Amino acid sequence: MLDKILQFIKNNLQYSLSILLIAIIIVSGLVYLIRRPDTAEAEWWNDTWLYRQTIAITNSGSAQTNTQVKILSGVDLSALVTAGKLQADLDDLRFTDINGTVLKYWIEDATDSSVDIWAFLSSAPATGASVFMYYGNVSATSDVVALGSAEYPGISCQAINKSATTTDGIYYIDPNGQESADKFQIYCDLNEDDGGWSLIMKSRADTTTFHYSSGYWTTANTYQTTDIGVNVGDSKFSIFNTFPFTSLRGCVDSPTTNCIIRTFGTDKTSALALFSEAETSSCIDTDDGGSLTFADFETVFSIDMYDGPCEGGPVFNKPDCGGGAGDDPVRWGVYTDEDITCASNNEALGWGLTNDVTAPGSAGSGGYAARMTHVGKNSWLWVREDIVSTTGHTVTAGSPASEEQGIGPVSYWKFDEGVDNTCSDGDDICDSAGSGNNGIIAGTHSWQTEDMCISGKCLQLSDGAYVDVTAMVLDLSEDHSISTWFKINQWDTYANGAGLVSGPNSRGWDDVITIYTGSINLQDDTGAGKSVSVSIGLNTWYYLTLNIKTSGIEVYLDGVYKNSTSAFSSANTFTIDRIGRAYGHDTLIGLFDEFKIYDYARTEAQVLTDYNAGLAGVSSASGVSVALGGQSSKWLSDGLVGYWKMDESSGDLVDASGNGYTGTVTGTSVVTGK
Repeated sequence: MLDKILQFIKNNLQYSLSILLIAIIIVSGLVYLIRRPDTAEAEWWNDTWLYRQTIAITNSGSAQTNTQVKILSGVDLSALVTAGKLQADLDDLRFTDINGTVLKYWIEDATDSSVDIWAFLSSAPATGASVFMYYGNVSATSDVVALGSAEYPGISCQAINKSATTTDGIYYIDPNGQESADKFQIYCDLNEDDGGWSLIMKSRADTTTFHYSSGYWTTANTYQTTDIGVNVGDSKFSIFNTFPFTSLRGCVDSPTTNCIIRTFGTDKTSALALFSEAETSSCIDTDDGGSLTFADFETVFSIDMYDGPCEGGPVFNKPDCGGGAGDDPVRWGVYTDEDITCASNNEALGWGLTNDVTAPGSAGSGGYAARMTHVGKNSWLWVREDIVSTTGHTVTAGSPASEEQGIGPVSYWKFDEGVDNTCSDGDDICDSAGSGNNGIIAGTHSWQTEDMCISGKCLQLSDGAYVDVTAMVLDLSEDHSISTWFKINQWDTYANGAGLVSGPNSRGWDDVITIYTGSINLQDDTGAGKSVSVSIGLNTWYYLTLNIKTSGIEVYLDGVYKNSTSAFSSANTFTIDRIGRAYGHDTLIGLFDEFKIYDYARTEAQVLTDYNAGLAGVSSASGVSVALGGQSSKWLSDGLVGYWKMDESSGDLVDASGNGYTGTVTGTSVVTGK
């Protein structure tokens, strides 16, 4: 049998080797996909965001999914705001993983000199990962997530308060930030006393559930945890036992008003830890060192206690110090000795008293005041942390790395609007690069449908029309690229040319780039001129790229290098504030589509991919190498001299080619839709 197998392999050696090679390639590919490191360079997420920085994520524990990480901690972004790279309100910040998946995030502190931001990571492998921080889009609006849902729980009510959520209610939180499957619900007060309060306990006026000696103050026992709301009731929630906080708030008669607040200089690890702390048992005047007073407790409880030399507090965990049957220990509150001997605490007011819930008792032996063991009150206890933090989180973020600049254009006009006044600021031509440099059309123009254009719609300009944009000053000590699809229907009669772009005419001339039948002429802001020989015809779509470099000026036409000339002086500038017009009446009578300006010179390969994108009918800032199933309608209108769609419902027939050969209907009527 073995002989037959060996003979088969020998006779089919080439076939067998081919099968083996294919198997090796497939297995190797699968291994790479499974074990591909996150340190690989990530593709640029969106070309309308101009900059990004990499943030390294480390994990000292096991791999996690759906984890919440503080990715910016006190990071100074003010220099980016000052440089105009980042919006002052941080609205253009975006974060992605290495695959370009946009991460949901929320801002804890938006002060640009000390920014704190948290993000939700779908995966945090034990080997670490990378997050990419994008910015540089002046048109972007905020994309922060509102916390508190099952999908996006908050670390705490304070975290929810700092996100886009503003309504009091029951929300999901995940205090450790890890594996959000362990999230749970809690009631949050997001408005009173600056909001961000987490409900940890509530007690009824007519019960003794939470008296001083009950196990709920000093053990992890919980009570009626499903009664989450702020209704009157007895509940102790699990957050009491575990959640660190800066401030403790107690409210009486009302769940969120008529409250007192104790703020600590150092965060407490939990309410359980606070109420388990030992307090002196001597009957001398003591207090917890906070800013609250004896009178504050009298006010919030609406009770006037005996004021004398033996009053003490506010305190935490004051036990029975006199040994008498009528003494009142207190977990948080004030106390006094009505006998003014300072030998007992037989009056107390606050939370966690004795199990006596009767009305005021008999007069003290000295007759100075009525003894208040506990006048029943409905009450609620809340906590809040100043700085949001997770408990025991193993995933941390490093500082942002050096800035990278995207390959997208700094200005990009697609001409896809189809109607005027559609931009967010009411302008006609919208800048898709995120730079906010929208344009206003001056003069007679018309919007063309997809069948007449390269990608989407396009703009047709008549004699004297142009697009007015905010002046862009190109520093000629650096490289730049200008690219656009255009089609000239007729040469301007003033100089037998077509103005591509121009600058301010206050200087006595305003030529910047003008196209002629055999050349393209350029002028910088000093009036110095350059000319590059290239052949341009009428009624044909062209894709033009001009690389204005410190080493020279290059012309590419339809993705192919054509010619070049020497460079401008690097000391000069090159200003553009109009599209479709040059000196005087040198206007481009024809069509524009996909106009882009880059602050670097495009490579020959990039120019070709840009051209391919146009041929595929793709609107893209970075081009495509291959586009399956796509095709521009360029072929429909190239060489077109006259085009009458006959879609008019009445009147003359418009020449859609742009050559102005309007037709007059004679001897018949126009039928709508025919």
